[in-house]
Amino acid sequence: MGSDTRISTHADWIDFVAQGNPVYTAPTLASDVIQNVPEPNFGSVLNYFLATFDEPLMQDISFHFRTINGTAIANKDYIATQRQMTIHTGENHVAIPVTILGDKITEANETFSLEISEPIGFRLPNNALVLIATHTIIDNDTAIF
Repeated sequence: MGSDTRISTHADWIDFVAQGNPVYTAPTLASDVIQNVPEPNFGSVLNYFLATFDEPLMQDISFHFRTINGTAIANKDYIATQRQMTIHTGENHVAIPVTILGDKITEANETFSLEISEPIGFRLPNNALVLIATHTIIDNDTAIF
C-alpha cells in the first residue's frame, strides 16, 4: 500500500503549525509602527496603532477610539474595536492593538483605519474633531491555476 501527497499545497499550514504566526511588539516610537502588516494564512496576529506625544504628560488624558472599515471589513479581515483610552501622567504614548484575521482567499490588499475622537485633557492637532490613521493588510495568497 502506498500513497502520495503533494506537500507544497500544505506548506503554509505546516509552517503555521510548526512556527505559528509572527508576534509583533507593541511600538513605542512612530518608526516602529507596522503600517503594512502581512495577512496571516491561518489564525490571527496583533497589529498596533500608536498614539504618542512629544513629551511625558503633565496630567492624565483620555480619548475615544474606534476602527473603521476601508476595503477591509470588520470581523472578516480584522476584529472591530472601540473604547475609551487613558494615557497617564508621566507617559507619552499608548499602543492600540487590533487583531488581523488570516485567510487563504486571494484578494487585493485591504485597508482599515483607527479614528481618535473626544479628547479629554488635550486638543487634537489643528483643533481637528478626529484623527485618523490607516493601515494596510497585505494579501499573501496567490491564485493557483
